[in-house]
Parts: sequence; C-alpha cells; structure tokens
Amino acid sequence: MSIGTFFKKWHKQRLDKNKAIEKKLKDRGIISDYCCEVFERFVENRDKKGLSILVDYSKYDKTKEPYFWLQMRAVDTNQQSSLPKGNSYPCNITLWTETRVLYCPWCGKKLKKFYRRNWETLFAPIHEHSEIYEKDAEKIREGNSE
Repeated sequence: MSIGTFFKKWHKQRLDKNKAIEKKLKDRGIISDYCCEVFERFVENRDKKGLSILVDYSKYDKTKEPYFWLQMRAVDTNQQSSLPKGNSYPCNITLWTETRVLYCPWCGKKLKKFYRRNWETLFAPIHEHSEIYEKDAEKIREGNSE
C-alpha cells in the first residue's frame, strides 16, 4: 500500500469516527445544529410576525452559497394576502424588511463557516425574493449584469 493510499484510508476512518461521535453528542443534546439557542429560536420564527433568521441562496448563483438574512415582519406571511390593497392607509407601511448578516447577531459566529456542512437544513425559499430573482434573470438574459 502506498503512503498516499494509506493516508486517504486513515483520513476517511477519522472522518467516519468524528461523524459517529458528533451524532452521539447531538443525540444526547450535548451539541446542537445551531450556533446558539437564540439563533435557533429566530430560525423557527420565519414567516411569523417579528424578527427572524432566513437562509436562502440565489437561483442564479452557480456556487449555491447560502445567504443568511435577518428579517422583520409586520404580519405573518399567511395574513399578508388578507390585508387591504391600494392606498387605503394614511401613510406608507412596510410589511417586511431584511438585511443580510454574515455573523450571528447573538453569539458572533461566522455563519457561512459554522453552517458550511448543513445550511441546507435551514434553507427556506423567501417568497419576497422570487421577484428579485426574476429581475436578475432578465438582466442576465439581456446581457446586462448591473
């Protein structure tokens, strides 16, 4: 057996052993899939009124890297369609707003690094982004990437 083959086999065994240990610790509740408890609660609050964390990616980004968003909603997503349309309000009302975050606002962990292996488990397509994606796709089709 060559030294390269030996190290590949050894490395795979180490990874398998580490995964088994990680699974046992998660099963016992010693480690979590989340960087902190607050982050977990805010992920669970997505599509509800108030602050939440959402994970999405651009359909047109070939790397499919995750984008983490801190979002604030005035109403639950399922109640948004029942609101009156048009100019029936005395002023402009923002139903939702968001900003991209790179670090956990509560524990400071770098999100892309912490969730590099399992961000797909947090993935939730953001309805409001579909219109943005369509505009991006149109620009790409027209050859204008601004």
